[in-house]
Amino acid sequence: MSISQPDLTGLLEVVVRRAGQLLGTPHGCIFLVTPDETSLAFELGVGLLAASAGNGPAPGEDLAAEVWREGRPRVARNYGVRTPAAASIRSLAAVPLGSAQRVAGVLGMAYDIGSHRDFGDSELELMSGFAQLASIAVDNARLYAREQRSRELAERLAASARAVNESLDLDHVLPAILDQLRQVIDYDSSTIQLLEGDAMPVIAVRGLPP
Repeated sequence: MSISQPDLTGLLEVVVRRAGQLLGTPHGCIFLVTPDETSLAFELGVGLLAASAGNGPAPGEDLAAEVWREGRPRVARNYGVRTPAAASIRSLAAVPLGSAQRVAGVLGMAYDIGSHRDFGDSELELMSGFAQLASIAVDNARLYAREQRSRELAERLAASARAVNESLDLDHVLPAILDQLRQVIDYDSSTIQLLEGDAMPVIAVRGLPP
């Protein structure tokens, strides 16, 4: 079953909250690698790891970036000391979504200063299991998005072909081609020119002033 983006966000929140229940903390977040794979983007957070209202980095973003680069779990104890903006967080752990060879995102969980728990091997193993579930959801959502784009492109190309076949009159066909092309390529302006000797007169145009 494919997963759409709104469904993905809701499913990832369920993953974070369920992981928190088993770890004994209400604080968690997920960052996802952007489609161009050049940066991390905050996807969602709960508790103290919800995104701040300001323009600064989201809580846990620095540790998540380290996990993304290294492809392995990290734990930051006394996190609030090194990050004053997150002073209520005592210990923060982050694990990769995916594998060391291909990290699709990062799952972060935190214990606040009122908790006596900490992140050991068993907690990181549990987090890694939930991270794998989240990774599968992300892969399915991105596959769904690619399928949607491919289907839409195919439908637009088919519509362009129908427009061409509806008439043999170039005065009708060529503007129709430009109209259908706009459905595939979001252009500002477009023309069709005909080579006639040394000249190339414009025979169809869209988007240019008259």
